[in-house]
Amino acid sequence: MLRRMTRVLLGGGVVLAAAVGSVAPGGVAGATSGSGAVRPHQTFVGLVNGSQTGAKVKVVCSEAVRPGERGNPVSGQTIAVRSPAPSSASSGATGSSGRRIVAQFSTASTAAAADVVFTSYGSQPIPTTLLLPCMGSGTVVFAPWPTSATARSVTLTVTFVSPCPGVCAGHRRLR
Repeated sequence: MLRRMTRVLLGGGVVLAAAVGSVAPGGVAGATSGSGAVRPHQTFVGLVNGSQTGAKVKVVCSEAVRPGERGNPVSGQTIAVRSPAPSSASSGATGSSGRRIVAQFSTASTAAAADVVFTSYGSQPIPTTLLLPCMGSGTVVFAPWPTSATARSVTLTVTFVSPCPGVCAGHRRLR
């Protein structure tokens, strides 16, 4: 009976996993590093620099940061999607059609110019070509694509910080 149920569940594209533990601030317990392909009918979480909540993105900016100033993200930072999503985490769903998850940074003033596209679960570098605010907050929206009536995006709030004045780690400030 168990073998038959397993075959039916796996044949239908549904994978069951038990998430043991609780969600710790700044992280997601039970989220795996999964490298499987993004497919329909999956739950997922989005992470920025390994965190689902309280994520900070370091941005190269001038010594005296002014409101409205923008710069490039410091290299070595990551954006990720993990599946399955722990039941206690705020999660998205690929719905009946999703085969990609598109992550997009946006701020109150402008949307970033580049999307990060995931066709499999895991981490990617945050593109250092983005222009992001030097301070303040914004969001990263993780949206399944193509979308469907059963698809659900997940939005993370991020804080932008300038870790060093002027030139930082070989990056130059953009005006």
